[in-house]
Amino acid sequence: MALRQMKLAASLGGNKLEAALDLFEDDKRVGRMVVDASGLQEIVDKLAKVRAKMPDRVPFNIDLGSRFSSTKNPEWRLQRHQDGTFALFLRHPGFGWLAFRLSSEEASRIGDGLTSQPGDKPGEPD
Repeated sequence: MALRQMKLAASLGGNKLEAALDLFEDDKRVGRMVVDASGLQEIVDKLAKVRAKMPDRVPFNIDLGSRFSSTKNPEWRLQRHQDGTFALFLRHPGFGWLAFRLSSEEASRIGDGLTSQPGDKPGEPD
């Protein structure tokens, strides 16, 4: 028996208030789910949690020559905690608010990296 080809397609509704998620099996639609923005956010969050548990991890290094889509001047918030750590929140238009907990040392390295001159190696010891 041949394996069936499964595909997921996503589209935005005409009113832009809902998204349709269609599941296809061998080019035949076998399921459809229509969700609003909060329902779609819930799906994205669930998928991210599953992805984080997979043994094929997200790479720890980035090829800086690669092309990435990026958000220009995202909204951000910073919260200092009593234990000396920081919570850095960055707003992505598709993924929502992403939170990162940083030690004071890591926060300092980020600050140094953002203020370093071209040619400097930010975040690395001299």
